[in-house]
Amino acid sequence: CVMSVETEYTFTLPGAYYAEKIMSEDYVARYIKDDYKINTARSVYYDTEDWSLNAHDYTLRVRESGGSSVVALKHGRIDTVNRPGFFRSEQFLCSFNNAETVVDDLLDKGAPRELADIVGGRPLSPCFTFNFTRRSAVLYLPDMLRAELCFESGILDTGNKAEPLEEMTVELLFGDEDGFVAYCKRFLNEMDLSPVLLTRQQYALRLLRSR
Repeated sequence: CVMSVETEYTFTLPGAYYAEKIMSEDYVARYIKDDYKINTARSVYYDTEDWSLNAHDYTLRVRESGGSSVVALKHGRIDTVNRPGFFRSEQFLCSFNNAETVVDDLLDKGAPRELADIVGGRPLSPCFTFNFTRRSAVLYLPDMLRAELCFESGILDTGNKAEPLEEMTVELLFGDEDGFVAYCKRFLNEMDLSPVLLTRQQYALRLLRSR
Protein backbone atom coordinates (compact mmCIF):
# COMPACT_ATOMS: atom_id res chain seq x y z
CA CYS A 1 0.00 0.00 0.00
CA VAL A 2 1.29 3.46 -0.85
CA MET A 3 0.13 6.74 0.73
CA SER A 4 0.52 9.86 -1.36
CA VAL A 5 -0.91 13.36 -1.53
CA GLU A 6 -2.78 14.13 -4.73
CA THR A 7 -3.06 17.75 -5.86
CA GLU A 8 -5.12 18.48 -8.96
CA TYR A 9 -7.61 20.61 -10.85
CA THR A 10 -10.53 19.05 -12.74
CA PHE A 11 -12.57 20.74 -15.45
CA THR A 12 -15.74 19.80 -17.33
CA LEU A 13 -15.39 19.67 -21.12
CA PRO A 14 -18.31 20.67 -23.39
CA GLY A 15 -17.78 17.45 -25.40
CA ALA A 16 -15.21 14.84 -26.40
CA TYR A 17 -14.17 17.00 -29.37
CA TYR A 18 -12.89 19.65 -26.96
CA ALA A 19 -9.89 17.57 -25.89
CA GLU A 20 -8.37 17.96 -29.37
CA LYS A 21 -8.87 21.72 -29.18
CA ILE A 22 -7.06 21.94 -25.85
CA MET A 23 -4.20 19.69 -27.00
CA SER A 24 -3.59 22.00 -29.95
CA GLU A 25 -3.43 25.17 -27.83
CA ASP A 26 0.06 26.66 -27.74
CA TYR A 27 0.33 26.82 -23.95
CA VAL A 28 -0.42 23.08 -23.83
CA ALA A 29 1.30 21.74 -26.96
CA ARG A 30 4.62 23.49 -26.31
CA TYR A 31 5.01 21.67 -22.97
CA ILE A 32 4.19 18.15 -24.23
CA LYS A 33 7.27 16.15 -25.22
CA ASP A 34 5.89 12.61 -25.38
CA ASP A 35 2.99 10.92 -27.15
CA TYR A 36 -0.27 10.74 -25.25
CA LYS A 37 -0.86 7.40 -23.55
CA ILE A 38 -4.31 5.96 -24.24
CA ASN A 39 -5.99 3.24 -22.20
CA THR A 40 -9.49 2.05 -21.34
CA ALA A 41 -10.55 1.12 -17.84
CA ARG A 42 -13.50 0.53 -15.55
CA SER A 43 -13.77 2.08 -12.10
CA VAL A 44 -16.16 0.64 -9.52
CA TYR A 45 -16.97 2.86 -6.54
CA TYR A 46 -17.90 1.25 -3.22
CA ASP A 47 -19.72 2.62 -0.18
CA THR A 48 -22.11 1.58 2.57
CA GLU A 49 -25.83 1.52 1.85
CA ASP A 50 -26.23 5.03 3.31
CA TRP A 51 -23.06 6.39 1.61
CA SER A 52 -21.17 6.91 4.88
CA LEU A 53 -17.77 7.14 3.20
CA ASN A 54 -19.02 9.93 0.97
CA ALA A 55 -20.48 11.76 4.01
CA HIS A 56 -17.00 11.79 5.58
CA ASP A 57 -15.21 12.94 2.38
CA TYR A 58 -13.85 9.48 1.54
CA THR A 59 -13.94 7.83 -1.87
CA LEU A 60 -13.19 4.12 -2.33
CA ARG A 61 -12.55 3.23 -5.95
CA VAL A 62 -11.46 -0.01 -7.58
CA ARG A 63 -9.94 0.50 -11.02
CA GLU A 64 -9.92 -2.50 -13.35
CA SER A 65 -7.47 -2.23 -16.22
CA GLY A 66 -5.19 -4.63 -18.03
CA GLY A 67 -6.22 -7.63 -15.94
CA SER A 68 -5.43 -6.05 -12.56
CA SER A 69 -7.63 -4.40 -9.93
CA VAL A 70 -6.25 -1.62 -7.73
CA VAL A 71 -8.12 0.01 -4.86
CA ALA A 72 -7.66 3.71 -4.16
CA LEU A 73 -8.96 5.26 -0.95
CA LYS A 74 -9.04 9.06 -1.18
CA HIS A 75 -9.78 11.55 1.57
CA GLY A 76 -10.28 15.18 0.63
CA ARG A 77 -12.66 17.91 -0.40
CA ILE A 78 -12.87 20.02 -3.55
CA ASP A 79 -12.30 23.74 -3.02
CA THR A 80 -15.46 25.45 -4.26
CA VAL A 81 -14.70 28.96 -2.96
CA ASN A 82 -11.09 30.20 -3.12
CA ARG A 83 -9.75 27.99 -5.91
CA PRO A 84 -12.79 26.38 -7.57
CA GLY A 85 -11.95 22.93 -8.92
CA PHE A 86 -8.81 22.51 -6.79
CA PHE A 87 -8.65 19.16 -5.00
CA ARG A 88 -6.06 17.91 -2.53
CA SER A 89 -6.45 14.45 -1.07
CA GLU A 90 -4.58 11.81 0.84
CA GLN A 91 -4.58 8.69 -1.30
CA PHE A 92 -3.94 5.10 -0.27
CA LEU A 93 -3.35 2.50 -2.99
CA CYS A 94 -3.18 -1.29 -2.76
CA SER A 95 -4.26 -4.36 -4.70
CA PHE A 96 -7.93 -5.33 -4.47
CA ASN A 97 -8.96 -8.76 -3.23
CA ASN A 98 -12.67 -8.43 -2.40
CA ALA A 99 -15.18 -6.05 -0.81
CA GLU A 100 -15.32 -8.09 2.42
CA THR A 101 -11.64 -7.58 3.26
CA VAL A 102 -10.88 -4.24 1.60
CA VAL A 103 -11.23 -2.14 4.78
CA ASP A 104 -8.95 -4.48 6.76
CA ASP A 105 -6.51 -4.61 3.86
CA LEU A 106 -6.32 -0.80 3.77
CA LEU A 107 -5.98 -0.53 7.56
CA ASP A 108 -3.17 -3.10 7.55
CA LYS A 109 -1.34 -0.89 5.09
CA GLY A 110 -1.67 2.34 7.06
CA ALA A 111 -5.04 3.87 6.11
CA PRO A 112 -6.67 6.06 8.83
CA ARG A 113 -8.19 4.08 11.69
CA GLU A 114 -11.41 6.11 11.48
CA LEU A 115 -12.19 4.19 8.29
CA ALA A 116 -13.25 1.22 10.45
CA ASP A 117 -15.48 3.45 12.60
CA ILE A 118 -17.17 5.01 9.57
CA VAL A 119 -17.91 1.68 7.92
CA GLY A 120 -18.77 0.09 11.28
CA GLY A 121 -18.55 -3.48 10.02
CA ARG A 122 -21.34 -2.92 7.48
CA PRO A 123 -21.00 -4.39 4.00
CA LEU A 124 -19.51 -2.29 1.21
CA SER A 125 -21.13 -2.71 -2.18
CA PRO A 126 -20.77 -1.11 -5.62
CA CYS A 127 -22.76 2.13 -5.82
CA PHE A 128 -21.80 3.18 -9.35
CA THR A 129 -19.33 2.50 -12.14
CA PHE A 130 -17.39 4.63 -14.59
CA ASN A 131 -16.31 3.05 -17.90
CA PHE A 132 -13.92 5.35 -19.70
CA THR A 133 -11.07 6.01 -22.07
CA ARG A 134 -8.13 7.94 -20.65
CA ARG A 135 -5.58 10.02 -22.58
CA SER A 136 -2.65 11.41 -20.65
CA ALA A 137 0.74 13.06 -21.06
CA VAL A 138 3.23 14.93 -18.89
CA LEU A 139 3.44 18.72 -19.07
CA TYR A 140 7.07 19.87 -18.76
CA LEU A 141 6.35 23.37 -17.45
CA PRO A 142 8.83 26.18 -16.64
CA ASP A 143 10.73 26.30 -13.31
CA MET A 144 10.99 22.50 -13.11
CA LEU A 145 7.21 22.19 -12.71
CA ARG A 146 5.79 18.85 -13.83
CA ALA A 147 2.10 18.01 -14.18
CA GLU A 148 0.03 15.27 -15.79
CA LEU A 149 -2.63 16.36 -18.26
CA CYS A 150 -5.41 13.79 -18.49
CA PHE A 151 -8.62 13.57 -20.51
CA GLU A 152 -11.30 11.10 -19.44
CA SER A 153 -14.29 10.31 -21.63
CA GLY A 154 -16.84 7.81 -20.38
CA ILE A 155 -20.19 6.82 -18.93
CA LEU A 156 -21.08 7.09 -15.25
CA ASP A 157 -23.68 4.42 -14.45
CA THR A 158 -25.62 4.13 -11.18
CA GLY A 159 -27.54 1.06 -12.31
CA ASN A 160 -30.79 2.84 -13.11
CA LYS A 161 -29.33 6.07 -14.51
CA ALA A 162 -26.34 6.73 -16.76
CA GLU A 163 -24.73 9.92 -17.98
CA PRO A 164 -21.74 10.72 -20.18
CA LEU A 165 -18.81 12.48 -18.51
CA GLU A 166 -16.12 14.45 -20.32
CA GLU A 167 -13.46 15.77 -17.98
CA MET A 168 -9.91 17.08 -17.97
CA THR A 169 -7.62 16.81 -14.96
CA VAL A 170 -4.28 18.49 -14.39
CA GLU A 171 -2.34 16.82 -11.55
CA LEU A 172 0.76 18.28 -9.92
CA LEU A 173 3.62 15.79 -10.11
CA PHE A 174 6.54 17.96 -8.98
CA GLY A 175 7.26 21.60 -8.23
CA ASP A 176 5.75 24.77 -6.81
CA GLU A 177 2.03 24.67 -6.02
CA ASP A 178 1.51 28.40 -6.67
CA GLY A 179 2.97 28.03 -10.16
CA PHE A 180 0.75 25.02 -10.75
CA VAL A 181 -2.37 26.92 -9.66
CA ALA A 182 -1.46 29.87 -11.88
CA TYR A 183 -1.05 27.58 -14.89
CA CYS A 184 -4.37 25.81 -14.26
CA LYS A 185 -6.23 29.10 -13.94
CA ARG A 186 -5.40 29.77 -17.58
CA PHE A 187 -7.85 27.01 -18.53
CA LEU A 188 -10.57 28.86 -16.60
CA ASN A 189 -9.71 32.28 -17.99
CA GLU A 190 -8.55 31.59 -21.55
CA MET A 191 -10.46 28.41 -22.45
CA ASP A 192 -13.56 29.32 -20.45
CA LEU A 193 -13.75 25.83 -18.94
CA SER A 194 -15.96 25.13 -15.92
CA PRO A 195 -14.32 23.71 -12.79
CA VAL A 196 -15.66 20.42 -11.42
CA LEU A 197 -17.12 21.19 -7.98
CA LEU A 198 -18.39 17.72 -7.05
CA THR A 199 -16.40 14.55 -6.47
CA ARG A 200 -17.49 11.71 -8.73
CA GLN A 201 -19.22 10.17 -5.71
CA GLN A 202 -21.18 13.36 -5.00
CA TYR A 203 -22.10 13.61 -8.68
CA ALA A 204 -23.38 10.02 -8.73
CA LEU A 205 -25.44 10.57 -5.59
CA ARG A 206 -27.01 13.68 -7.09
CA LEU A 207 -27.79 11.71 -10.25
CA LEU A 208 -29.45 8.98 -8.19
CA ARG A 209 -31.59 11.51 -6.35
CA SER A 210 -32.63 13.41 -9.47
CA ARG A 211 -35.96 12.65 -11.11
